[in-house]
Amino acid sequence: MSENKIRWGLLGASTIARERLVNAIRSNGGHVASVYSSDRGRADAFADALGISARTTDLGEFFDHCDAVYVSSVNRLHHAHVLAAASAGKHVLCEKPLATSLEEAAEMIEGCRSAGVILGVNHHLRGSTVNREMAALVQSGAIGQPLFARVINAGVLPSHLYRGRLTDEPGSGIIFDKATHDIDLLRYLLAETPLEVTAMTSDVAVESSSIAQAVMSTMRFPSGLVAQTFDAFNVPGSATEVVINGTEGSLYASDCLSGRPAGALKLVMAAGERPIPVSHVDPYTEVIRYLHRAMTTGTRPLAIGEDGRIAISVAIAMSIAARSSNVGPKVEISF
Repeated sequence: MSENKIRWGLLGASTIARERLVNAIRSNGGHVASVYSSDRGRADAFADALGISARTTDLGEFFDHCDAVYVSSVNRLHHAHVLAAASAGKHVLCEKPLATSLEEAAEMIEGCRSAGVILGVNHHLRGSTVNREMAALVQSGAIGQPLFARVINAGVLPSHLYRGRLTDEPGSGIIFDKATHDIDLLRYLLAETPLEVTAMTSDVAVESSSIAQAVMSTMRFPSGLVAQTFDAFNVPGSATEVVINGTEGSLYASDCLSGRPAGALKLVMAAGERPIPVSHVDPYTEVIRYLHRAMTTGTRPLAIGEDGRIAISVAIAMSIAARSSNVGPKVEISF
């Protein structure tokens, strides 16, 4: 399979597919061949708007048109759709959260492994040039031993996205929708996985939703590093940022938590500070570039199924901590 012949199918006529993934696939020489939706009118409108020739409500027909599948259906359907794609012999990029339970995630990973197909997870923040440069600086020892980290990933959820994110369905809400990004990004930047977490959610609502709109967490990592995260759907004007403090200095990144090719990074030491030059690329384009290379050469995608499963593990522990009647309970993470 050569990279410029990879045919993609979009399993879900979603906003993220329309705004981000179609362009990312085409920018990497791929061909968006088909779109599937359970709603034929939605499939037709999506395909017509984006110049996609095939559209269908039949999964079997859908799989006939593609080599790889982007799964962006509602979270509770990820499990069934990934397993169906694997059974059809298709490589998969699944939107986060990978699944709604650890059991489902394990079945999806094993299903793709048994079928001999790649399972990537769309933790697109790994594709941000700022985040990748920050990870390289941490690993090079530029700030010494990392001691503390902080992620602020707050903003306002657009009203057209309420339906998919502010529901009582498994895998919905602020923790699975936004905090999973922070969890995976911290693992990527620090090259270690948290062991325990505390968390509290905010009851201040958007519109009439009863779903928690914001969460703050504290995690402890095996090295002793402590990280804080803040995610919200209801904070206008918030600046997104990532900070990593080490024994020799600190890294400060801003505007690096969106899907845009944006952000700034600086290194602060006792002697002063200096900006780190960054040549921006689109994060989603990087996700697809790594997947195309994985399909053709067997290399690793930016985020694999196991990365998605670990993000869910931490998110579940965070949810348990946030639901506890005790203030600030410490919950060990089950893997």
